Amino acid sequence: MRPLLLAPLQFSSRIRSRHLRFHRWSGRIVMLAAITTALSGLYFGLFMPFGGPAEAVAIALFGGLLLTAVVRGFLAIRSGRVALHREWMIRTFALAIAISTVRLVGPVVDYAFTPRGLRAGDVFARSVWIAWVLTIAAAEAWIRYTRPVSLSRGALRRAPLNPPLACAPMAPGRAPE
Repeated sequence: MRPLLLAPLQFSSRIRSRHLRFHRWSGRIVMLAAITTALSGLYFGLFMPFGGPAEAVAIALFGGLLLTAVVRGFLAIRSGRVALHREWMIRTFALAIAISTVRLVGPVVDYAFTPRGLRAGDVFARSVWIAWVLTIAAAEAWIRYTRPVSLSRGALRRAPLNPPLACAPMAPGRAPE
């Protein structure tokens, strides 16, 4: 989990622009940490769930999403899609730290549901779901808030693998081909 402490540094434009080599190497460490975290979380969440089936389903879903986000972020940067890479890595970070959000949400859910007779495992499972949904929603809101206006969701998907460095000017009156 300690390598994930490097993750916030990945989002610093100052570090990325001045120390690109550090960004790349620490990014690789963060990716390996995220994959290790996801796999160990999947193991414990699926084979030893404290919260029963509701927790196991949440762990399977969010662990799978974490692995997907890491792979998609890696593939995006390898194909030169920096904006798409940024978005997938924000999702990766959110999914990786969401388990920490459970520690914040858990006492509130415990306070709300334990007096109503909900057992501890069910309270924990609800805390897991609520924490992950809140963290992912915050990440998606941040992605949409910081996405350049010129990049719609479709524009990110249609971005060429190798974008041209410069565009030739069009002759007046000619339509683009």
